[in-house]
Amino acid sequence: MTRRRTITDEDLRMVALIEGRSRVHGREVARRLGVSNTTAWRMLSRLQVDGVTRQAVALRRDFVGGACECLAYLQGRWLGPGDMEAFESELIGDPAAHSAVRITGGYDYRVQAFHPDIVAADRWFSHLLAQPGVAGGKLVFLQTLFDRPCYAAAILGLDGEGDRPPGRREAAPGEHRAAGEGAEAP
Repeated sequence: MTRRRTITDEDLRMVALIEGRSRVHGREVARRLGVSNTTAWRMLSRLQVDGVTRQAVALRRDFVGGACECLAYLQGRWLGPGDMEAFESELIGDPAAHSAVRITGGYDYRVQAFHPDIVAADRWFSHLLAQPGVAGGKLVFLQTLFDRPCYAAAILGLDGEGDRPPGRREAAPGEHRAAGEGAEAP
């Protein structure tokens, strides 16, 4: 049986400090948390051992998915309840899709993908256009000049409270907050 650990507000503050950062300097974490360097690194180690955080390395995307990089801009046409969720689930399960973002303007989604060649990218885009709820779109081919990937990732264990953004805690019953209060680490 796995020991369940309660994630404290201090843990969430630490996760908020390191999440998505390419380099985490112990001195900065220690200063922001008001602890010594040694204590900060012990806290980080404990979070890793407990499964709250992990380190991830971003690989060159052209090695991972293919040499042909593209963006698909898609317009949605959601006719029934659950259509948008079904489409987004399809995107999440798509191995070629590197990222998908909801956007405003003439299109509803921007999907970045990597393929072995232009023919595969065109086939993939045609498949997206055939999905229920997709009204249209355009495919744009890219050549990345530079990329600044993040090397650190934080993972919050699910403890029945659902996915909660790092650094944010739920208000206790009867507690009221001003807008934006508690949303970011100090």
